[in-house]
Amino acid sequence: MRHAIGMDRLIALGCILGGSVYLSASFSIAQADFGDPMGPRLFPQILGSLLILLSIIMMLSTFSGDAPSRENHPAGAMPFRTLLAIGLCAATVIAFVLLLPVIGFPMSAFMVIGSFLLILREPMRPTLIWAAGLTALFYVVFVVLLQTPFPDSILGGIFQ
Repeated sequence: MRHAIGMDRLIALGCILGGSVYLSASFSIAQADFGDPMGPRLFPQILGSLLILLSIIMMLSTFSGDAPSRENHPAGAMPFRTLLAIGLCAATVIAFVLLLPVIGFPMSAFMVIGSFLLILREPMRPTLIWAAGLTALFYVVFVVLLQTPFPDSILGGIFQ
């Protein structure tokens, strides 16, 4: 287990360094004067800051002993169930991209969030509630506040 914690610290340090480089590079993005109050550098700055923050949390958890234990699995071995979950999540993201122009943003977002929660073995009722709530939140943030243009769906205005 000592090796796993050391590796977690190295990965966290690498992510802190990578996030710092990413964050500093985002400040060099030219601010366009096209009426967007947030500008093109806000999203990369948020991502870089989140990467640094979450990496610091990961590193601190290794010092407090809250890091996940890897004693149940030999080094390098990954259980089939974990590989299956990773594959299903990847397939869900691909389905989201393919279905976005067909059924629109709200329905495809609900599908991908619900699928992720079911893959994580959440019960059906909380999954539906969380998927609907997060879909509504993402819709408000991206469509209403940020006015992100999404492709028109084949189904027209039904699910836009």
